[in-house]
Amino acid sequence: GWVASQYAVTVPERLNKVVLIAPAGTVRPLSFEWIRRAVLCALPQRRFTRNFLYWLLEDLAREGDASRALLDREIDAAYLAIRSYKFKQLVNPSVLSDGQLQGLSVPTLFLVGENEKIYPAHQAVERLNTVAPQVETEIIPDAGHDLTIVQAELVNERVLEFLRH
Repeated sequence: GWVASQYAVTVPERLNKVVLIAPAGTVRPLSFEWIRRAVLCALPQRRFTRNFLYWLLEDLAREGDASRALLDREIDAAYLAIRSYKFKQLVNPSVLSDGQLQGLSVPTLFLVGENEKIYPAHQAVERLNTVAPQVETEIIPDAGHDLTIVQAELVNERVLEFLRH
């Protein structure tokens, strides 16, 4: 989502529409709690990755045994990736300025789960509604950063509706 927002700001003429689904940074800075927990994932113990993903994807973890099994597979994959690759400095997902948001000329849909952990969902939507009212916003209920999984039908319906019109 962050890359898509940068693209929309830089070369809007190359896009017809943009859908941003809980993009890191972009509208609000990353929460201190997210940063603190993510940094711990660099330590060589699976439990830090597990704790981070169970916290980040809390709604998925509550869905039942099948969802927790899916989450555990994701934890295994994430932990393997963290252990297998040499760490490099990542690009920090910056927050778009008011001017950049106001200048978004591409029709944009912003979706975020009400329980988002990266930043407060209501604050992100409030900022967009104030600074960039041309951006369509929606808070997805009973979901966090896992909104595309725990509310897949609702998210898919909303995205397809936006892209069709």
